[in-house]
Amino acid sequence: MGAKRASTTSLVKLLQSADCPICIFDAARRIIFANAALCELAGCAESDLLLQVASYSSEPTGEALADIANALCPPPHAMEGAACSVVVSLPSGNTSGQEGAATPQQVRANYRPLNNPADNEPGGSDEPSSVIAFFSRLDSKEALKATTAPASEVAHPEWAGFHTALQQLRQETTRHAKSFPLHGTSPAVTKVQRQALMLAATATAATIIAPAGAPRKQLAEFLHSATPKQIRGTFLAVDCRALSWEQLQENVFSFLAASDRTSDDQIDTILIDSLDALSTETQQPAAQFIARLADEVRVLASAEQSLAFLSEHGEFPQQLASQLSTAELLIPPLAERREDIPLTAQAIVERLNANRQKQIAGFQPQAMDELCLASWPGDEAQLALAIASAFENANQPLIDIDDLPESIRREVQAASDPAFSEPTTIDLEAYLAEIESTLIRRALDHAKGNKTQAAKLLGMTRPRLYRRLEQLGWNLDEDES
Repeated sequence: MGAKRASTTSLVKLLQSADCPICIFDAARRIIFANAALCELAGCAESDLLLQVASYSSEPTGEALADIANALCPPPHAMEGAACSVVVSLPSGNTSGQEGAATPQQVRANYRPLNNPADNEPGGSDEPSSVIAFFSRLDSKEALKATTAPASEVAHPEWAGFHTALQQLRQETTRHAKSFPLHGTSPAVTKVQRQALMLAATATAATIIAPAGAPRKQLAEFLHSATPKQIRGTFLAVDCRALSWEQLQENVFSFLAASDRTSDDQIDTILIDSLDALSTETQQPAAQFIARLADEVRVLASAEQSLAFLSEHGEFPQQLASQLSTAELLIPPLAERREDIPLTAQAIVERLNANRQKQIAGFQPQAMDELCLASWPGDEAQLALAIASAFENANQPLIDIDDLPESIRREVQAASDPAFSEPTTIDLEAYLAEIESTLIRRALDHAKGNKTQAAKLLGMTRPRLYRRLEQLGWNLDEDES
């Protein structure tokens, strides 16, 4: 026993003195060892890093040490006993709480399980592995490739590409304020981010135009948090769908009474969410109220359509539309910016990973393809619900197509089926007959030609199926199974 303890002590000393940054995670993803080189790389003390529990998530926590631990976290594959090498984006240790002080570092991470590899053979242990991780800084050329090249050209597994891209994207926006709530690189998202950062230093009123399921409130919070700290006040969001006009006014008055203004330059922000949901009789009083409010705070509104457009069509007061249309931040529906779906989906998974024992690395390519093909009428809120369901269903590090909700799979299948494509001119009878024939053919295929079994699958009697086949012009002289 004494010899084993001495051997372990010698190994720890060897690892501690190594020039290579090294840390060890136990099966619960706690950091149980970090050498001096790792602490120097992360910019924090060993005593601060030890026992931090890491999650495979780039979701900002508001705590610098937790964000560092999460950036170092082994992928779920590694915790299940697979060796892997990935590029991670490591935030510099900024434990002072100052905003925008850290520049992320691109680091190569090599994860190796410490348990007996036999434990991970079929029939072996299903328990998570302890993992040792070795890190090395990328040189400027490698770092540039890691941040700009397509994931397929970076030397790490395909499933790790979205995680690394999301880390980089979030750390870029966190330099300015808290994490930008839209995840993607489409021109529309890039424009909204640029507009929000420009408006942050002013008290200009603005309207966020986006579907109800888009992160409208989160964008307003981002804009407020990007306001320079020395003039940033407090934030309030009120929802016209959830409150009566009287309740909304009471909330605003209470907010103004509690606001502790330290200077005349201070900018407080009020978001009036779903302003286009106001009833006709409250629109005019709202215009007068908001006109007075704009003298004291920055007023943001959100709506599904441009207020100026609604005003032109007589559906909204022109005065109120003018007040809030000085600047418009347009978030197109998710279905119109499908290139943003992969990073948005990855962000949702990593939000679910945070502070959970279960960890998911991302998506199988077929599952991601399915998400990108769905129409998402409920926008990001609907996508989040679908992924939360898939997260619970998944029993592997990657969400597979069968883990997705059946409703999503049915929708994508229907959209890709010629029988469901919309003709230029509709012959309703022929169109319905075509769909019915397709469903009957599927039932017969499933029943291996047995018409009795096919009738049961279709919810009809065998004689009725025969009559319908005859009406559709099918050949009934085939031998029955």
